[in-house]
Amino acid sequence: MKWMFLLFPLFAHAMDDGQIRVKIANVRSDKGHLLISVFDSEKGWPMHPTKAVRVARMSAKTGEMSKNFSGLKPGRYAVAMIHDENDNKKLDSDDKGAPTEGFGFSNNPKVQNGAAGFDQAAFEMKPPAAEVTVKLNYLERP
Repeated sequence: MKWMFLLFPLFAHAMDDGQIRVKIANVRSDKGHLLISVFDSEKGWPMHPTKAVRVARMSAKTGEMSKNFSGLKPGRYAVAMIHDENDNKKLDSDDKGAPTEGFGFSNNPKVQNGAAGFDQAAFEMKPPAAEVTVKLNYLERP
C-alpha cells in the first residue's frame, strides 16, 4: 500500500503530459514577433493573455512556423495569436478599429466584426497530442 503513495506523483504528472502543436501559416514578414496564447476557457479570451494557460513570443519568419506547448491536461483549448510587426505588444488597428497587423485563431473561423468566440476556436486535446493550424489574416497590406 505504501507503494501506491510513492507512485501517485508519477501518475499525477502523466496527466499533465499532453501537447498542442500549433502550425502557423501565412506569416507575411520577418518583422516583429508572433504573440500566441493558449486558453482552456472563455475567461480572458482572447484579449487578456494573462488568463491563458500558455503564452509564447516568437520572432516572426515569413511563410510557415510552428510552436509546441507541452505539459497540458486533456481538455478543450483554443489558440489566439497576433503578428506584432512593430513590437509594441498589442494588435494595432486603424481609426475604424480594423486590425492593421495579422491575427488568427485555431479552427480558422471567419470573423467579420471582432474576434472569434472561444467556442468557434475550441478543439479537444487528447493525449498524447493535438495539432492545429492557424492561418494569419491581414486585412491591410503593408
